[in-house]
Amino acid sequence: MRLEERLPAQLDEPMQKRLLQERFEEWLRSQVQALNEFDQRWFGITPEQQTSL
Repeated sequence: MRLEERLPAQLDEPMQKRLLQERFEEWLRSQVQALNEFDQRWFGITPEQQTSL
């Protein structure tokens, strides 16, 4: 394997938005998983929805 070209990372606006969205989805998933079963039902979260978050 040989490195032909090195491109420096750039945090442009689309990448910043993508990273922010990914972090939000991770946070939301952890918050939903932290809810007890009663609260999940109260919010209308089904087990199928929880795994797709």
